[in-house]
Amino acid sequence: MSKMKAKDPARISMARVEKWVAALADRGYVGTIRQWALSWAPPFRPGFANAGNRDVIVSICYPNPGSTTGQDSQPTIEIHRQAFCLLRSHELHRPCVCMCYPTWLNDAVAAAVLAEGEDRGKQILMVAKVVEKRGVELMENWCKDEIESERSD
Repeated sequence: MSKMKAKDPARISMARVEKWVAALADRGYVGTIRQWALSWAPPFRPGFANAGNRDVIVSICYPNPGSTTGQDSQPTIEIHRQAFCLLRSHELHRPCVCMCYPTWLNDAVAAAVLAEGEDRGKQILMVAKVVEKRGVELMENWCKDEIESERSD
């Protein structure tokens, strides 16, 4: 009798992202997407900050072509606690304040942009692989409610 190996959820998840990006690329849509939101679900640990089962959302927003030059032409990076932070039309949307993001995330985005040029699908996959490995580190950098941020100032 052979034992079935447990499937690695991270590997399955990345395979789904790769398949999704390939489908978008086949239809010519990848280059038209200006904002990507990568969701990473930290492993559950009782008593830890993610006990509310919140995902970490990494938002990468590309500027419109030709609208900026130099440093301003790089993607904007934000880390959020909830998907509705990005969805202004969502009923639960509240303004939030983004904290500084770690240097390694900025380096990953910059390396992806340089390595893959205009192939945004490959850029996003490169960043997704880095986030998958180091995602737990992002929890320290996610956004705060605007009200919560004002209280801590």
